[in-house]
Amino acid sequence: PDASYPMVYTLEDPACGQVQSVVLLYIAPSPDPGPDTSITLCNTSGVLDLALLLRGADPGGQWLGPNGAPTDSLFNPATGPAGTYSYFLAGNEACGDTAASLSIQVNPPADAGTDASAQYCNSGEVDLFPLLGGNPQPGGMWTDLGGSGALTGETVELGQLSVGQYAFSYLVLSAGCP
Repeated sequence: PDASYPMVYTLEDPACGQVQSVVLLYIAPSPDPGPDTSITLCNTSGVLDLALLLRGADPGGQWLGPNGAPTDSLFNPATGPAGTYSYFLAGNEACGDTAASLSIQVNPPADAGTDASAQYCNSGEVDLFPLLGGNPQPGGMWTDLGGSGALTGETVELGQLSVGQYAFSYLVLSAGCP
């Protein structure tokens, strides 16, 4: 409920005495669209109800997509455009309109390529990334599974290795994806 606060203006007039006027100040609640939020999703994730991300938001608002067109609160990362979504609440006679922004980034799942093997002489160096099969994403991290000490970044110094078999692993992360 609205709260009222009486404000009294008093004027002392020597000829007429005290004169007063009262103004009742009513404070109305401001519409609450919830907090601005950012989220990163994988394009293989399921449908998400964006309203769940606006903790404490008042109901009855309107959703607007990144292009400003009306939309609903259900977002499908496989088909919905990434960008900034808005939850708009109309004001009242005392308070203006307000909105919360929901910034959505959608990433593809990580692709580290497919397993591969190669044989080299024990001199020189080799770049491991081109040896991967498939379409690996760059920017991942290599691990020397046997702890040979010959790996620097994605390059193996072959002269540091004895004759034998060595395993290296490539890991790619994609924010929002498992």
